[in-house]
Amino acid sequence: MKKFFQWAVFKSHRNQALSVICLLWSGGIFAQQQKVLDSISINALPIINYDDYFTTRLSFSDNFNAFKLRNPADGSQFLISPNRQINANLTLAYRFLEIDVSYTPDFLRFNEDDEIKGKTKFVNFGTRFYLGRFMQNFQYRTTKGFFVEDLDFPDTDLFVASDLRVGKLGGSTAYILNPDFSFRAIFKQNEWQMKSAGSFVPILSYYWTRISDKEPETDTFFDITLGPSYYYNLIVKKDFLVSAGAHIGLGYNSTKLSFSDGMPSQRFEGLTYTTELKVAFGYNTTHFFTGMNITFDAFYHSDEPDFKIDDQQRFFEFFLGYRFNAPKILIKGADYIEKKLTKKKKSD
Repeated sequence: MKKFFQWAVFKSHRNQALSVICLLWSGGIFAQQQKVLDSISINALPIINYDDYFTTRLSFSDNFNAFKLRNPADGSQFLISPNRQINANLTLAYRFLEIDVSYTPDFLRFNEDDEIKGKTKFVNFGTRFYLGRFMQNFQYRTTKGFFVEDLDFPDTDLFVASDLRVGKLGGSTAYILNPDFSFRAIFKQNEWQMKSAGSFVPILSYYWTRISDKEPETDTFFDITLGPSYYYNLIVKKDFLVSAGAHIGLGYNSTKLSFSDGMPSQRFEGLTYTTELKVAFGYNTTHFFTGMNITFDAFYHSDEPDFKIDDQQRFFEFFLGYRFNAPKILIKGADYIEKKLTKKKKSD
């Protein structure tokens, strides 16, 4: 009887042990299956969203606005350009809102040709936000200090216009036709493209530009264009992206020449068209990201003043960024704004 009792106890303990082993084994299998399913579900998504994170982005760029002047009468050409330098740009982004501030501190001014080309001061403020598939961009930029180069006689001495100031205010509205394409993976980095995708993106651009110095003449330009563009995000590997795109737009230009010495102002109107080429490279993880952007865009005016003016912008940028968990006060504020916008959209 005693041996039978010992055998029964041993069998009971063995069965319990086998049950625990089976439970752990099945739990491990379930966990592995769940991990695989989660991986499959994430990889199946065309875009990963990082709206739950507060994104900070520090970039260094060679960003400048130049003007090419052409005289239709004699064919002469001049280039008005700032003394190029590296700008530091800080970007703060959360959900649909992005704020950019640019400045050129003295320690980033590596060029030593101020005596030849003059000294340039540059300040930029901008914001970009997204509502659904719409991307809205606003920008204000002011640049002081340019030099003038005779393109027909490049060996001649440069003319330094240290008092020449250019202010630019405007923006663009874009609509992304393909919901599986991420514009934010290029511009804002609070999304990441998981599968290669492209999209046609119609863009409406509008810019007001003012050129002035100590002379009595002030030139003001207003450009508005509308046209198609196409962008494509190529995923080389899971964490590496190569993007390229092009845009062309046609629209209206108004050029006004104002004089402070009593001369009557002059206005010229005509067609304008714009082109943009963009290439971007990116590396991304959940928190850290980095990459570079190369952009060239220009407005070409077809009005008939003494000089035809091509407004050119060139941009090279290298950036580093990190995503933090968003603070509660920022989450509440964003939720409130999105709720108000959703209610307004439904009422409309």
